[in-house]
Amino acid sequence: MKKHLTWLALLPALALTAHAEVTLPDVFASGMVLQRETPVAVWGSAAPGETVRVAIADASAEAVAGTNGAWRVDLPAMPAGGPHTMTVAGKNTVQLKDVLVGEVWLCSGQSNMSHPIKFYDIHPGVKEDIAAADFPTLRLYCKQTGHRWAPCSPATLPDFSAVPFYFGRELLRELDVPVGLVVCAQIGSAIEQWIPMDEIEKSDWGRKMIEVQASEAFKAAQLELRRENEAWTKKRQMWEMSVAVGMEDSGQVPLRKPVPALIARNQRQLGNLFSSSLAPVIPYSVRGFAWYQGEANVGDADYAEKLELMVATWRRLWGQGAIPFHSVQIAPCGYKADFFVLPDFWEQQMRAAKAMGVSWVVPSIDIGEPTFNIHPPNKREFGRRLARSALANTYGRKDVAWSGPVFKSAAREGSALRLQFHHADGGLAASDGQPLAWFEVAGKDGKFASASAMIEGDAVVVSGAPAIAEPVAVRYAWRQTPGYTAGVFGPTGPVPNLVNSAGLPAYPFQTSLSH
Repeated sequence: MKKHLTWLALLPALALTAHAEVTLPDVFASGMVLQRETPVAVWGSAAPGETVRVAIADASAEAVAGTNGAWRVDLPAMPAGGPHTMTVAGKNTVQLKDVLVGEVWLCSGQSNMSHPIKFYDIHPGVKEDIAAADFPTLRLYCKQTGHRWAPCSPATLPDFSAVPFYFGRELLRELDVPVGLVVCAQIGSAIEQWIPMDEIEKSDWGRKMIEVQASEAFKAAQLELRRENEAWTKKRQMWEMSVAVGMEDSGQVPLRKPVPALIARNQRQLGNLFSSSLAPVIPYSVRGFAWYQGEANVGDADYAEKLELMVATWRRLWGQGAIPFHSVQIAPCGYKADFFVLPDFWEQQMRAAKAMGVSWVVPSIDIGEPTFNIHPPNKREFGRRLARSALANTYGRKDVAWSGPVFKSAAREGSALRLQFHHADGGLAASDGQPLAWFEVAGKDGKFASASAMIEGDAVVVSGAPAIAEPVAVRYAWRQTPGYTAGVFGPTGPVPNLVNSAGLPAYPFQTSLSH
């Protein structure tokens, strides 16, 4: 009962009102995929007091609509299969046809999760992937793009999200059951937008942000920023006109002033995407969550806290226990002037996954174009790695490698440090056959210097830097774009190259012997 009461709190967001006829949310439609081997939630609206019966295959259940017209049933678990017809009957009857039962995943985040595959069709192999995308049992749902459980085909795929497609295609091939993808993702979205407002208001960071947004200082800063942007727009237009007519004294392009820290840290909308995009699909039964987000929150010292709150809230509202949560380590890019702000963020991603339980982060430091592209074009590999994490950690496939080496421990050996790693079965290697790069050590003064490193089986031995006889701390790839220079395409020096036997890259880390 408590689980259903928790879900009923979402009814205002679902806009369920008393109707004379039985109706269903948009997520229930012909062609949908229902989660196998777990109870399936079906809900909607009807006249108050109306009895609604839902039946599909050999499963059925009924409920009585409440005083607000809301009803919900939980169908018993079903095996993979179909196509079936679902019948929802009250005073009227609704039939949903071509319904499959298989694996359902919610895919959420910001632009790297939402961008359609057609955005990347110049990347090698993408056009061919689209042309060959005849997968009738891979079903696509995304209200924003108009995909209402569309079977995947060369005609329906181009406007659908790239990473979810590659994730779903891999699962389809490996599991050999229907796969349904529910995409709720938004370009540029911050994590605060995916958490319900009532939960934000309970958190310390949320209360502080709400207080700042209501302050006169914040409003004044917003007004001043608007004025500066308007002035910049006029200067830019004048500059473009002078360049167009060939004026020799056009000067350099006018630069926009940086956004004040007060605005940058606190201008985010709160809870809006949870209400508009996510709440309407809760509690549609799923196997797990796939999450690719964080670019909008780089620099937040409390991102881990926000992520833990979001996942705990989603799990509670879905009412399916500890739903698996698979996320992507955001790719290297020049996010901030501070070279270390992104490694700090990566560390938060890993820390939150460990704290939440049933959560994993797939590596991405070796994918992308770090100096200029916050949207790495190789979406196939991001989707494949998410799928491999799901196969290994959610479906129990012991034969699937999904993680790169993860720092485990460090021990002193004279003037050197011996490092041990998780996910190093089969040994370690350098991806490019070159000496290991981007290992650094520090002495008691905390100043890091480049150090040499050598692989010994499943360990790495890091020699002290010439000026550091007794290293007490070590780090690896602790930069936001290691091996790259701003404004230059391609690497300008050695890149992080430590991998395991599966060729997956080591996660950046920083630690001291005291830890």
